[in-house]
Amino acid sequence: MLIIIFVGSIPKSNAAYVTYSIALNKGTETLIVSQYDEEGWEDNFGNGSEPDNWFGGDSDEIGAKRKITIRNFENYKWNSFEVLALIFGIYESIPADRILYFLSIINEDTITEKYPDRYKVWESWFVHWDFESEEFDEEPDDEELLIPIFKDPKYLGEILELYNTWASDMNSTMLMLQLEPFPILSGDEFLWKLVMDGNLLLAQPFDMYLEEIIDKLDCKEVKVRKNSLIFVKEDYSVEVIYSPQGTQVGFVVYDSEEKVIYEIVQDNTSSVVLISLGVIGLFITGILIIYIKKRKKE
Repeated sequence: MLIIIFVGSIPKSNAAYVTYSIALNKGTETLIVSQYDEEGWEDNFGNGSEPDNWFGGDSDEIGAKRKITIRNFENYKWNSFEVLALIFGIYESIPADRILYFLSIINEDTITEKYPDRYKVWESWFVHWDFESEEFDEEPDDEELLIPIFKDPKYLGEILELYNTWASDMNSTMLMLQLEPFPILSGDEFLWKLVMDGNLLLAQPFDMYLEEIIDKLDCKEVKVRKNSLIFVKEDYSVEVIYSPQGTQVGFVVYDSEEKVIYEIVQDNTSSVVLISLGVIGLFITGILIIYIKKRKKE
């Protein structure tokens, strides 16, 4: 009887373990604003808010397009400094006249010494064009956009805890310097920040990856529907739709009666066929190659 119980427990243990894999391909994706109900948006968000407050560029105009080109991706391990600097942007709010002093006390050495954890990621390199109502400029708005895909969704719970602990420790220093303290974030707030910053790409299987993220962040206002995240607010809801590659290709805002008041979709008419994983290095600029080699040497 004991043997039967033991053997019967093995499949359950194995089934609980999921190995995630990257689905990203090199190539270009174009998004387009397909719907915008100005009156409905104003009813929900007030006179002072427009879609361009969320997405920038000409995103408040129907037909405006945004373009992203995936250039490269590779395995890497991020340390706590990279997480705090690139995911939470801890230096972005520091005034220019204080930044050198801030860097002298808060830098990679001081952070990694206190928080030595490392996180396995796939680093993905993009170039990005903001929403445009006319033709895209020849040069992108962001030439080197780095977005991580965390190999294990549990890392997101760990780095939120890292950030909140670090922010709590730092805020006395911020107040002493007469600077705005760092906000302490809930899981829902952190996940929303990742989405709005464009810093949430997925590994497959996507639905399980999203479910585990919500679980590890203990989100209260988010649910998963296939390859979509649904943020449920009091007066509106937002659906973030992911492609078979794990990239954001749709963003839909609904009012309280589930009427669409704003929608971004993938523009299939102008999308470029994605290049297979086997083709490497064709689009990487010289600067990017130098930067990656430098990091590996370090």
